[in-house]
Amino acid sequence: MSEQLKPRSKEVSVDQNNAGEVLEKLRSQFDKELNTPENKGEEISKASAEAKSQALASSETASKRSETSASNPDQTIRTKLDREASYVATMQSVRQRLKTPERNFSKVIHSKLVESPSEIASKTIGRSSVLVGGFAVSFIGSLVLYVVARRNGYVFENNYSFMIVLFIIGALIGLGVELASKASGRRKT
Repeated sequence: MSEQLKPRSKEVSVDQNNAGEVLEKLRSQFDKELNTPENKGEEISKASAEAKSQALASSETASKRSETSASNPDQTIRTKLDREASYVATMQSVRQRLKTPERNFSKVIHSKLVESPSEIASKTIGRSSVLVGGFAVSFIGSLVLYVVARRNGYVFENNYSFMIVLFIIGALIGLGVELASKASGRRKT
């Protein structure tokens, strides 16, 4: 037997970023060596063992990295700071393209004093289901009340507190419909 071992290419460090490339190179090298008639038996087992060892080493380093990043509290702080810095940079670049009145309005709207209550309101009272329910019930209720009062000879004075009461009732109905639809949607999935 005149088998000769071909020298392997230099060792490549494997990390999570290039593990796929290294695996693909090893597979192509394995396929080339598999197709040559002089390199059957031992070479195949050596190449597969090498591929497995490098794949295991790559998966071990990936699991170690995920463990260290999960236990590192500084990682989340940096991420939050990065998001805030990105937000500030984006707002500055957008404001540069705006006209002066629009730029001033943007500064007022996106200040923390205005933005925080706006976010809270959008999650509670400013929900579309609450507003639609409130407006629908107050409109229909006011219309019915007006028609009934008109037919019976009553005259409205400047007391429209019933509209506020109808709006609150409609808002509660709208919120109840939204919660019921979300609850039924969760049961289906």
